[in-house]
Amino acid sequence: MTESTCKTCRFYMVSPENPGPSGWCRRYPPQVLFIDSPNMPGANMKPDVHAFMPAVHEDLWCGEYQFKGSGKAKAKGKK
Repeated sequence: MTESTCKTCRFYMVSPENPGPSGWCRRYPPQVLFIDSPNMPGANMKPDVHAFMPAVHEDLWCGEYQFKGSGKAKAKGKK
């Protein structure tokens, strides 16, 4: 039986920059964060905008878990 952890979830994505026991949960859209920087040179400059996916450890789990499966999608209406 497969353990229900982030590592086996269809929404888990391993970090390409830092492969290891952590990655990102891609269940929901990225969270947007607006950052006002005191180092901005002009008063009418817009703040920096960043988007983040939640970072998770592969051994965690949540109530949104869905098994990743073999990667082969089944056609609708066929068994």
